[in-house]
Amino acid sequence: VGTALLPLLSKQIREGNHEKANATQIHAIELALFLSLPAAIAIIAIARPIISVMFERGAFTALDTQATTPALVAFAMGLPAFILIKILAPCFYANQDTKTPFKIATICILVNLFFNLALMGYFRHVGMALATSIAAWVNVMLMFVSLRKRDWIRIDPVLKCDVAKILFACAVMVWVLAFGEALAHDWLIGQQWQRFTSLILLSVAGGVTYIAASWALNPIAIRTKMNR
Repeated sequence: VGTALLPLLSKQIREGNHEKANATQIHAIELALFLSLPAAIAIIAIARPIISVMFERGAFTALDTQATTPALVAFAMGLPAFILIKILAPCFYANQDTKTPFKIATICILVNLFFNLALMGYFRHVGMALATSIAAWVNVMLMFVSLRKRDWIRIDPVLKCDVAKILFACAVMVWVLAFGEALAHDWLIGQQWQRFTSLILLSVAGGVTYIAASWALNPIAIRTKMNR
């Protein structure tokens, strides 16, 4: 999305069509959140089964799963931010500003270093993962504030409404994942083929639930109709 966004934004800004450029940017943000929020929330919801099924065998014990799960959760918390950075950066480049993203990235390297040192002592490896996610969200915040100050992006009520719908669909998905995990508990600790099968079925159930809930709430289609 970020790669496709840059030439389109550049063309619209060059033609002086700033309203359309803003609509393109907002739609890209919405699409990024539509894909990244359920992924992040689902990973957080079933982090332990994911680690257990994928890695718990041989020298990787249940204790290793217990230690690794919080790190996966910490990384998952930053997943939407990692993607939003790729969506917001092209707006600077399309406006021929390459310095601001570089400055923000430099600040975030220092933020990452600070939180690594601050959190590593108590949270150990989880603190390092959490520091990466915090730095990513700081990056997004600084980019967004900079874009807002220059009036290069304007958040409209439709996006806020659609994000609320996406979060509601994610909540329904989490309920299904929690119910499914409890239902498949015996298989998740059973034979290897049982564990893999149950994780695949659990993932499919969560994905189908999110798509169905999103289809019912219809977040992205609303904007498409408005643009038409």
